[in-house]
Amino acid sequence: MKMFNPKKIEKNTGLFKVSFEEAHLLIERERKNDDSEFMEGGFDPGTNLEIFLLQECFEKESKLHELIEKAHLQELWNVLSLEKLLNRGLKFLSTGEMKKALFFKAFLLLACRKIEKIILIDLYDGLDFETVAKLKDLLETEGSYLRMRFSNAIEMQKTNEAFSFDKETSPKQEIDIRSALSQEIDSNQRGREKKELVRMEKVNVTWSGVQVLKNIDWQLFEGEHSLILGPNGCGKTTLLELISGDNPQVYCNEVYIFGKKRGSGESIWDIKKQLGIVSYKLHLEYRLLGSISVENVLLSGFYDSIGLYDAPKESEKKAVLFWLALANMSECKDKNFANLSYGMQRAILILRSVIKTPRLLILDEPCHALSPSERSFVLALIEEIAKQSATTILHVSHDEIEFLDCEKKIFRFLPETEKGYRIEYRS
Repeated sequence: MKMFNPKKIEKNTGLFKVSFEEAHLLIERERKNDDSEFMEGGFDPGTNLEIFLLQECFEKESKLHELIEKAHLQELWNVLSLEKLLNRGLKFLSTGEMKKALFFKAFLLLACRKIEKIILIDLYDGLDFETVAKLKDLLETEGSYLRMRFSNAIEMQKTNEAFSFDKETSPKQEIDIRSALSQEIDSNQRGREKKELVRMEKVNVTWSGVQVLKNIDWQLFEGEHSLILGPNGCGKTTLLELISGDNPQVYCNEVYIFGKKRGSGESIWDIKKQLGIVSYKLHLEYRLLGSISVENVLLSGFYDSIGLYDAPKESEKKAVLFWLALANMSECKDKNFANLSYGMQRAILILRSVIKTPRLLILDEPCHALSPSERSFVLALIEEIAKQSATTILHVSHDEIEFLDCEKKIFRFLPETEKGYRIEYRS
């Protein structure tokens, strides 16, 4: 197993930041160190969570649970529910799980006096309601052990950006383009027969001996915009990976995508061209790409590529104008994607994924790590996409306040008496 090689904590500052950006840098390092192509079986698990937590905190021979007890952090450990993730590679954690891992490591470092101060940036963003409520009790309630012990070493910060969604300010020429293309999309939508998009029968998925999904039965039809709700680590992303084909356990389960059973000889590209996907992984890949214009990011959606490597058609360029006008972002067309704010980047990636009018658009935590104004912008954009396109939206979140008017069905992950979750369906 590879040892994690993190950026050294600067002795002169003694600071440790917990933020989405720090999680991004951690994942970037893991990806750069991925040796899958050189390993037997073609799979490099990377640094697991236990090694990450121990690194830089204590002596190598120390055992994590002994250290947690010694540092009096058992209550925090229980609240964050990281036990079942200890053997999982960092690059396979969800964004919420990664943020929890960084948060706990910060307190381990503080307890062993490797740092002097923790800076928590947008701490509660991206975490499920239950975890947020318990963390607030630990950090903000007078008399709680964590507050009494560490209050002088914790700084809470919040980022804010002005963001608006006002379609009425779009230039007339762009509105005309929008109108013409909307009619074309409307025509396509009327000509389609409502069909089954996804079907799962008694689906079970296990990771590192822990059952993540248990006996899942589920159907999704065209036009049924849906919200999947559940706490961090309950299996939401795993469910999506069964649809996209990014989880190999799809082949040992009864999973049907667009009417075909996975593993029955279908081409992965036949499936991908009917899917649009926005996820933390996609955002990371574009942030690592370097210089690329917003227009080319959108155009790459037609080719399912990270970056643009083919000469686009005129009709595709017109589609770019349409979707940018829809989002009131026409002025961004020639800008460098890397220079946009994080929220604007997320909005552009949503437009990229819907530009080819896929049958199914998967939005995996589309508002994760966004400020309140950015989240409002992105949610309004999703609502508008639901109105303007023939695409069915599958929206995944841990936060009930992200429920949209266009979403007619809710699939909620609920804890069972045993370890694991069941799904409750509501229309």
